[in-house]
Amino acid sequence: MKKIICIFLYFCFCISNGQVKRFIYEYEFIPDSIKSKNISKEIMFLDIIDNKSEFYGYQKFQIDSTIIADAKKGLFSMPPNREFVDYRIKKNITSNEINLITGSHLYEISDRRRQEWRISNETDKVLGYSVQKAELDFAGRKWVAWFSKDIPIQDGPYKFHGLPGLILKMQDSTKSHNFIIKGIFSLSENEMIYPQRDNDKIIKVNEIEYKKLYTEYRNDPVKNLRGRMPDQTDENGNFISGEQALRRSEAAFKKRLNADNNVIELDLLKKKFQIFINH
Repeated sequence: MKKIICIFLYFCFCISNGQVKRFIYEYEFIPDSIKSKNISKEIMFLDIIDNKSEFYGYQKFQIDSTIIADAKKGLFSMPPNREFVDYRIKKNITSNEINLITGSHLYEISDRRRQEWRISNETDKVLGYSVQKAELDFAGRKWVAWFSKDIPIQDGPYKFHGLPGLILKMQDSTKSHNFIIKGIFSLSENEMIYPQRDNDKIIKVNEIEYKKLYTEYRNDPVKNLRGRMPDQTDENGNFISGEQALRRSEAAFKKRLNADNNVIELDLLKKKFQIFINH
């Protein structure tokens, strides 16, 4: 009977013929380690079709959709001046390829670091599914994951993958970053197409190059806006020169970055950045 149930579950979650499984996670995180009571929340989507997946925030999806819709009308718009998860993770489960897409210039960074899981016999329940505990050291943090063999997909939130079942819950040892599944839906392939401008050029870089770019951005977050900020008017109709607008943006960005000291990959904030690659 147990074998029959396992086979049934496998076919329930088998993704084919353009069918997409969307796993919805709630992501809670503490951006500023000094202000541990200030918790941010995001709704994240993990869309899986065949052996490929994409992980991104619902807010980012909405923002990118709006920017692209405005661009088609000949309008220039920028992301809102508020916090949101500004990245996408693309995985190929079969080939173990992981790619991070982030930044206004759409950098794509291939992540080839090993994820060496330690699976325990401890079990629990999440969203009605039986789950098993696993631990991982990754990118400067210690993680605990709870995965379900009832959902035979070797994937999970963020870059995490490789366990014998979908990761339904995940938390780092400082309880600064927490993912927990909230729902599961089936979609058509057309419903999960991520919005992208026709002239978008994705710049592929390796992890060392990304580390340099990331550090430069934190030091000068408006570097790519210098000389490009147009004159404008504020909500009261007052004229603001492009230079004034740039200074305001720079101050806002730096204030936000100073409070963003508890990033999910702590290694990015360290002076030494080690990469372990499978050869």
